[in-house]
Amino acid sequence: MTTEKINLRELFDKEREASAYLDKKNIRTACQHYRRLFGTNDDGKITDLSEAERNEPNILYVATKKAFISTPVSEEYLEKAKQAGQLLAEVPFAGENGDSWAIIKAAEIVKAKLGAVTLSDVVDIPYADKGEIKKLITRLKKSNTETELKARGEELQDLISQYEDRGNDTESDDLQEKFQSIVEALENAQQELEKGDKESAISETEEALFQ
Repeated sequence: MTTEKINLRELFDKEREASAYLDKKNIRTACQHYRRLFGTNDDGKITDLSEAERNEPNILYVATKKAFISTPVSEEYLEKAKQAGQLLAEVPFAGENGDSWAIIKAAEIVKAKLGAVTLSDVVDIPYADKGEIKKLITRLKKSNTETELKARGEELQDLISQYEDRGNDTESDDLQEKFQSIVEALENAQQELEKGDKESAISETEEALFQ
């Protein structure tokens, strides 16, 4: 991963901004293993890290909020996340401040996949076109008045009904589970909108794209 030359303060500001974005989008991140902050000598005393220890390769895993991953990442849960389509990216990093750059890169990846609602779906579901969800997100972002937000709430209810019908129409257990996940995300968005929290409603509606 290429990194631009900036001072530490600018780097940490970028990292903080990236972390805030990932939190807002309910994105989970976890490292392959713990990042070592110091070494130990033969007597067990704390020492500075060696060059090899400072540059030990690591991976930042980026996943949806439903993925059960945490640092250090277990192979079992990582495989489950991959099979469920919950893993969005793997960002390798190493060296001093490598973890900061990995978080920044993770935010860029999520923005590319989710921030622009016209891009391809994160997960492809047969005969379940998510174009209507993407269009609703665009309209929701542009809605500010009470009348506009009320209309978006009615559209959310219509989408919920559509995906409930799709779930009832298929005999595939996998599709039924995916449709139900979409319904739950849209219902969460509807609840947030009813509470007057448009930003959370947008995030929950975007979550439906991950299902």
